Amino acid sequence: MIEWDQTYTGRRIDPLNPKPADIDIEDIAHALAMMCRYGGNVSRFYSVAEHSILVSQHVAPQYAREALLHDACEAGAVDMPRWLKRLPAIRAIVVGLELRRTNAIYERFGIESTRESRAAVKSIDKRIVVDEINELKTYPEMYTDRYRGVQPVGADIIGYSPEHAKVMFLLRFYELWPVVN
Repeated sequence: MIEWDQTYTGRRIDPLNPKPADIDIEDIAHALAMMCRYGGNVSRFYSVAEHSILVSQHVAPQYAREALLHDACEAGAVDMPRWLKRLPAIRAIVVGLELRRTNAIYERFGIESTRESRAAVKSIDKRIVVDEINELKTYPEMYTDRYRGVQPVGADIIGYSPEHAKVMFLLRFYELWPVVN
């Protein structure tokens, strides 16, 4: 039996092998806005949607589209903490799933990811993580060794409500994609 899941907008999607035609930005925005970063282990609600917006605003403009959707594969899945993704058994499963989901999303929205674009997004992503740790973690000094030498970008971490984060994500999307097929 083929597994399927229902998205926020009511689409039936194969979560293991999504097709570009199955992808809807409303589903992505809603799911990422409802998902708290760091497994909820933060001082206040902070969504994956808000994180994605910040990465898209701080990366070089030519990479903003990819940056906004860099975690979109988590829509319909979860924002898995980095330590969990690094476990060999989990990594073996997650890498393939995330890649298939990301490829479908990027194809749907016309993103041509390159080694250069991925490196640029990853660099800003990591620097924003330092901003997030400093703002949202109870004991940020515990991360000193892990992020030694990584300079924060100075991102304003607001902690939007899920409803606000969804609207902000969609506004940023339509700013970057004024016309969507």
